[in-house]
Amino acid sequence: IYLLIGSLCGSSQISVSSLIAIGRRTAPKRFPCIFLPDFPSVEKTIPYVTMDTSPKCNLECSRSCFETISILPCENNPIEGFVLAKWDHIVGPRPLYLWKQKKRVDPPSGTKPKTSSKRIKTPGDDKPFCLLSALNYAVGHSLVAGTYISDDSLLEGLIQDKFFVVEDANLLCSAVIFHIPGVGPSEGFSLSLLASYSSYSRVIKLIHFCGKWLKRIAAKLRIYLLKAGGDDAIDVIGNQLISLCRAVIKLQTNPLIKGPLDDCMSVIAETEFFEFVLTSHLQTCGHTVVVGKNISAVNTMLNLLSRFMTNDDLFLSHYAPANTYTPGFSLQGVSSVDGIKAISALDLLSAQYPTTIVDLDHVRVRQGLPIHAHQRARNETLLYELYSLWKGVPPAFRVMESILLPTTQRSAWIGKLVKDLLKMPVSHWDHVIILFMRQLLYKSSSLVECVKAAVKNCAATDKKNLMKQARSLLQVDEVDLRILLAFGEKFNPGIFGTVYNGVDWK
Repeated sequence: IYLLIGSLCGSSQISVSSLIAIGRRTAPKRFPCIFLPDFPSVEKTIPYVTMDTSPKCNLECSRSCFETISILPCENNPIEGFVLAKWDHIVGPRPLYLWKQKKRVDPPSGTKPKTSSKRIKTPGDDKPFCLLSALNYAVGHSLVAGTYISDDSLLEGLIQDKFFVVEDANLLCSAVIFHIPGVGPSEGFSLSLLASYSSYSRVIKLIHFCGKWLKRIAAKLRIYLLKAGGDDAIDVIGNQLISLCRAVIKLQTNPLIKGPLDDCMSVIAETEFFEFVLTSHLQTCGHTVVVGKNISAVNTMLNLLSRFMTNDDLFLSHYAPANTYTPGFSLQGVSSVDGIKAISALDLLSAQYPTTIVDLDHVRVRQGLPIHAHQRARNETLLYELYSLWKGVPPAFRVMESILLPTTQRSAWIGKLVKDLLKMPVSHWDHVIILFMRQLLYKSSSLVECVKAAVKNCAATDKKNLMKQARSLLQVDEVDLRILLAFGEKFNPGIFGTVYNGVDWK
């Protein structure tokens, strides 16, 4: 066989060893889906990442290369990096870009670092974290043949997500998987968030928030990849990843922790205003922004509203000072002289739930669209933004002036609660508020079960009367009904639109 090949090549001096070498360079090798070789970075070294001496951190492998971009903030940031990968028909999953933290700047010799510049430490921080090993695992396990979404829709709701917890590899990974519409389901891509397992307690409650953010980035990234191969998207995607890291850092450096209620008597003393605030706060699923010049007054209002939230929502909240609004946070304080003008309509529409804005300087409360209308407007805004990216024109959003409506109605339940609180010492408030929230949760669960039974048994024409039936059954007005539906929406998405519009509940 070797002689026959030599004669066909026109050379009689080809040796067996050279043929074997040529075969290794030319014959493609398909790797199993569970195995991924180590990939070298364009940079020779990865600063501030503890590199292991085991083969899994070998930088000499030349099977594939990827570009490393050091732009992520490093102070108080539990996110070690992001990786964009693609499924290759020859080598399997292959990384394309790695975004990692910037180089830390050490303070000059003889000076002590400021307290704010120290990184938050948790038990297990001394355990080495190999960024390259984490990249290999994330790419190899997020992209597996046959798992790609074949739907051509561009909405983030149809992007698959995965989450890995690997204690032995000191890795937490949240990945979103998508493909390019029109190219085929085999051309899969993944965008993965990499974090150390030693940051588990800080990162685990942020996974859902980060996943929502990554899905929106992936929806836009598909347009760039389909249109221009992705080269023009790196700077744009990098800036959005930086914004995500800054949002996480904001929660790490200034978290909202329940404090004493001694200073809250002045807040609740303005009975009418506080009833408007709390009514709107509960109707928007606990997503509220308190804006004002006085940081102390803003934080006092935040401290009181934090009693009307779950622990998971409280983890996605922060005190002032902060001069920007972050979509997706539950309760946040913004210190700004511009008041409500400091918050853009586009940011409000990109949040999962509508937002209540409390302007302390002008003593006003404004509320976003109802939940079902907000979610519809949110999808339309994202589609329009994707359409603008595809056409290559800057988006010119025409936002309705009624996106923020003044709160003019107060809940009867909340009015009774405020009267009871004013009659007792502040030390008893927490216990009374806990009982009030349990009562709302119980009524909301009863409402959900009643709606489920009504939807199952009634005809399509009768679904439009669900709101009237629900109000009659629970003996509540529309203001209190929206509070119960907001509670139910968080655990049973879609119930708000079913009751208000009679749409099918999936």
